[in-house]
Amino acid sequence: MPACKLTIVALTAAVALVAPACAVDVEDDDDDVIQEVELEAYDFYFEETSLPLQLGGDVIVDFVNAGDATHSFTVPDLDLEVEAQSGESTEVEFSLPDEPGVLDFFCKFHPDDMNGTISIGGAEAPLEEEGAVEDEDVDEDTAEDAPGGPGYNY
Repeated sequence: MPACKLTIVALTAAVALVAPACAVDVEDDDDDVIQEVELEAYDFYFEETSLPLQLGGDVIVDFVNAGDATHSFTVPDLDLEVEAQSGESTEVEFSLPDEPGVLDFFCKFHPDDMNGTISIGGAEAPLEEEGAVEDEDVDEDTAEDAPGGPGYNY
């Protein structure tokens, strides 16, 4: 078998082995992208702590509480929060922003132990907050401009 065909076969086999491990299912009906994710809460951790999602579209999270305590799936940047009692599960659907970024999620009852991130569009940095002032636009006072300093005008 030529080296090129062997490489293609090897890559195809590798993708076939890795693809089922991904926690995100994507459906494409009439150009509406719906991504489905299962997120399990235990005592006291999430089983996935990183949720890679595509840009935009809707997401359905099947939130399963496999622990003994009540847990939540809370995403403040999306104004989203659902709770599940021990042994219960619930689904929540929401829309993602159309720009890449990272959103934090956590359990409101155990935020120090149970937290994770949603990576939108492969991003590794948080979404920019609207109205945020960039460092270059901020005028900093120097010691010379301070009252009593050499550049201070009385």
